[in-house]
Amino acid sequence: MTRAQFVNMIAVAESDDQVKAFGDSWRASGRFQMHMEWRADYWPAWGWEALALIDRYALEHFVMFNRDGTKRPPATARALADLYNLGHPAADPKYDLRCLMAMESMGITQDEFDKIVE
Repeated sequence: MTRAQFVNMIAVAESDDQVKAFGDSWRASGRFQMHMEWRADYWPAWGWEALALIDRYALEHFVMFNRDGTKRPPATARALADLYNLGHPAADPKYDLRCLMAMESMGITQDEFDKIVE
C-alpha cells in the first residue's frame, strides 16, 4: 500500500470521505476525524501555523457573513465577540472582560469594543 492509499483508506474508514464530518461526540472532525489530542501529540509546528492561518480567514469570514452566507449587517466588536464565544447572540461578561484585557494589551482603547467592526 502506498502512503496516498493509506491516507485515502483512513478518510473512507473514518468519515466516508466527507470533509464536513464530526464524530466521537464532536471530539473528532473533518475527513480524517482527527482529535485535538491526536494533533497535539503528532502535528508538526507547521501544521499548527497552517491551522492558525485557516482559522484566521474563517474568523474574518465570520465578521463579514452570516452562517447562511448572506452578508452580515454591521455589528460591534462586543456583539461579534459574544456571538463568536457562544454561537448565538448573548452577553457573557467574563468573555467581554477577556476581550477588553486583550484590547488593552494591544493598545486598543476600550471604547472600540462598542464600535462597528470594519
